[in-house]
Amino acid sequence: GGTVLAAEVALQRGLACSTAGGTHHAFPSFGSGFCLLNDLAVAAKYLMGNSSPKRKVLIVDLDVHQGDGTAFIFKEETCVFTFSVHCGKNFPLRKQQSDLDISVEDGMEDKDYLSTEAHLPWLLETFRPDLVLYDAGVDPHWEDELGRLRLTDQGERELRTTISPHISRVFLFFNDSVSPRAVSERSVCDEDCGEQGRSCRCRYWRRIFKRHRQTGPQTLHRPQSS
Repeated sequence: GGTVLAAEVALQRGLACSTAGGTHHAFPSFGSGFCLLNDLAVAAKYLMGNSSPKRKVLIVDLDVHQGDGTAFIFKEETCVFTFSVHCGKNFPLRKQQSDLDISVEDGMEDKDYLSTEAHLPWLLETFRPDLVLYDAGVDPHWEDELGRLRLTDQGERELRTTISPHISRVFLFFNDSVSPRAVSERSVCDEDCGEQGRSCRCRYWRRIFKRHRQTGPQTLHRPQSS
């Protein structure tokens, strides 16, 4: 319910965030990878079913694991484009085919990882989605022992900064890492907001929302049929 609600708010206001969701490993008939229900798929199908013509949904999945359940669910759905950047040697062992998969090597660092996002402007221009579901996993960070990538705090900040200007209607997810250390060290705040720590996104997200309030949503238009 929260995922669907946040997606509806994104359509109404141009931007919405959810601190839960992104359970992209769940398949139609079974759960997988700690995911019972695929809320990305539920939200996309709900919003497509409530519009005529059907809304077009771009799913940008930057969790360190491939969104195999999401790819399988939408493999024959032309109104959904699935884009996944993931560590090729990480879970799941048997990958599904997304519309665009970028498999990266173990140990990849900031510069090379950031170069994979060059596909995003092209995808937005050619597919022209009505809604973008952005699964922003934190597990590519170097402190996630199970993620196997080497992104730094600065690299992740640059990643969000690189992506945000290109997306006008966006729904943001934050997947929790499966590494207890990474979760405990990176889910706290380094500003004066009652928490302690060094990796909070408070300042970053305030800038994003402030800019959005100033500029307003930029509608993505569906191509006119001939």
